[in-house]
Amino acid sequence: MPQFSYKATSRDGRIVEGQLEAETEKKAVEQIQVSGNIPLRVVQTNGVRSQVLSWQSRLPQFFKRVSRKNLLLFTQEFHTLFSAGLPLDRCLTVLVEVTQDLRLRAIVEKVLSQIRGGQSLADALTEHPKVFPKLYVNMVRAGEAGGVLAPIFKRLADYLERSQELKENVVSALIYPTILVTVGGASLIFMIVFVIPRFAVIFADLGQSLPATTAFLLWASGLFRSYWWAILGFIAALIASLRYYAGTENGRMSLDTLKLRLFMVGDLVRKIETSRLTRTLGTLIKSGVPILNSLTIVREIISNRVMSNALSEVSKGIKGGKGISQPLKKSGVFPPLAIHLIEVGEETGRLDDMLIQIAENYDREITNAVKRFVSLLEPAMILVMGLIIGFVVVSMLLAIFSVNDVSF
Repeated sequence: MPQFSYKATSRDGRIVEGQLEAETEKKAVEQIQVSGNIPLRVVQTNGVRSQVLSWQSRLPQFFKRVSRKNLLLFTQEFHTLFSAGLPLDRCLTVLVEVTQDLRLRAIVEKVLSQIRGGQSLADALTEHPKVFPKLYVNMVRAGEAGGVLAPIFKRLADYLERSQELKENVVSALIYPTILVTVGGASLIFMIVFVIPRFAVIFADLGQSLPATTAFLLWASGLFRSYWWAILGFIAALIASLRYYAGTENGRMSLDTLKLRLFMVGDLVRKIETSRLTRTLGTLIKSGVPILNSLTIVREIISNRVMSNALSEVSKGIKGGKGISQPLKKSGVFPPLAIHLIEVGEETGRLDDMLIQIAENYDREITNAVKRFVSLLEPAMILVMGLIIGFVVVSMLLAIFSVNDVSF
């Protein structure tokens, strides 16, 4: 039977650690709850997963940023403790003891000190914007004002979990193409630097004329070996120039407009940004944050500048009594289906629920779209790398055959 190690807290805030056997993680949590303790963390101690977690826990964390995963874990544990009836300062005291991320632990200690000094939780979190974004702080502020902090942290945990899941799906789908490009590029560089020069010496000794493709390949190999530092410098300068241009307002707008117009990529970008928009806006509205404030927060988390600027017109439309759907429709950059569903939500008075539902639908569509995109990208990359390496091999063979013909 699987073994689990757990960390829990008693009703008086005392930390309890131990191990137990259970069929599943859910059963282990139930056993801890039956004993009268509040489970904070339950990890299977046998198997590959535990080895990975143990290896990760030993990594140095002093110079790391607080990851979204650790923020999600903090939010879930805070919700568990606060829902169990522990006071705010006791919740944070427990979290200081159980938080493994050293930087996050230091921040929680500061927040605890500020709360004991009379500050509200939202004001204390505001002083750490790199860890707690505006979305997080404003939802906490709304929860404190309405006396519903526990449900707010539940919504925050759900929001962070969905966002993290979407990000991991996209990243995992791009792992294989990245490995393919890396291996193919390394193979090509190896042939240019080590293999082709050996043939160049042989062909030079023979003194025979070579096919145009072979001559071009030998020239490119010699150029790369002699001026690799200049080539790398040019590439670095080009990348730096593009980054600088992308950092300007005109450059950012031009690149974001290009993204929306690219085949397949534009549709995927629209869906990702729409999912982020609707989930964030729906979560904020449901949590009691005023809609104009919610739109201001949403504009800051939308990475595509074209779509972000379109939300400024939405704010003007709301002030003019036009709602959300019509200004979004007029912008022409958001998917028509999402706009139609938002309009239905406005008509039925369930805009917050409809926004969350739209995000759920688009999350599924994004996963499928990424799979389709990768399924097309993989064979295309294999074809391109095959053509390049095939060109190198055929060029060498043509030269060898031409030398044999002359010798004969």
